[in-house]
Amino acid sequence: LRQPRTVVGFNSRYLFLVFVDGRVPWHSMGMTYPELAMIMRQLGCTEAMNLDGGGSSTFWVQGETLNFPSDFIERRVANCVE
Repeated sequence: LRQPRTVVGFNSRYLFLVFVDGRVPWHSMGMTYPELAMIMRQLGCTEAMNLDGGGSSTFWVQGETLNFPSDFIERRVANCVE
């Protein structure tokens, strides 16, 4: 299923944080796991891990949300990547 996704990946040189919006037909439909794996490979990741997705996929930097969460608001979550 196409869903919002949050993924962390890396290679010997870079760390990648990937956020995919979804569930909003006029904005983004999300990605499937195979599509996400292909993107991570294209970025050059040698390792990647899918994190919590869905409405929890929020890219928040210095007090500003930089993506479009599917719930239209920031959801309270118990973890984050700092």
